[in-house]
Amino acid sequence: MNTIWQRWAAPRPQAAEAAALVLLTALTLSGVVVTWAMRFRPPLWPALALSVLACGAVHWRRTRPLPVLAVTLLCTVAQGALGYLLTPLLMGPLLTAQYSLSLHNRRRTSWNSAVVVAIAIVATGLLDTRLNRSPVLSIVNPTAWVLLCAALGSYVRVRREYAAARAEHAVREREEEARHRVFQERMRIARELHDVVAHHLTLADAQAATAAHLARSHPDQGARHDRHAAPDHFRGATGAQGHRGSAAPGHRQPGR
Repeated sequence: MNTIWQRWAAPRPQAAEAAALVLLTALTLSGVVVTWAMRFRPPLWPALALSVLACGAVHWRRTRPLPVLAVTLLCTVAQGALGYLLTPLLMGPLLTAQYSLSLHNRRRTSWNSAVVVAIAIVATGLLDTRLNRSPVLSIVNPTAWVLLCAALGSYVRVRREYAAARAEHAVREREEEARHRVFQERMRIARELHDVVAHHLTLADAQAATAAHLARSHPDQGARHDRHAAPDHFRGATGAQGHRGSAAPGHRQPGR
């Protein structure tokens, strides 16, 4: 169900926000009506107006979380002062505001606000003398719901921060692995280049020694060896080598 809602809400955030606010308003008003019918018939229309005001304020919960929490808390406390039992349905805007504040703010701000809200709820329950015989319904139950929403928002925030940190770490690992592969490839090329240069230097040294020996013993062959060895050496250094150990077509082996 959550996945279906996310797929529908992702391309149309404004419609999803409006639908969520309408649903929250309907649930809150139903909570007011149910509590009004179960209790001593407290004033109905002021409670309905306070519920609509609190649900309307929830729209700015992401941009102004603290003012929204204050407005919803005042509306909820006023409903409690009118004689309404603070049920989860009636406290819907307050619980939503508390969850959103805990989700988008630091832990200290989240729990400080939750403590203030809990104190206000406890004070409201103590002032309602008609439920002194049932402190669980008037004090413990609404306070527990507030603290639960604060804990849930903090938990989701920590999970998101952890997921973001893991994604960032994975990106850094991929970048480091890419740099390592590039470094290894450069080292491989450097080793191959070193081997090729060393081979040609050794070959050039051998040809020079052969030319020097032929120049001393057979001057004519030494001159011919110099004329043919130099082009072969330069062709090998520039990468235009033939097969190793065999002479290039059209050239004679030195000393033959």
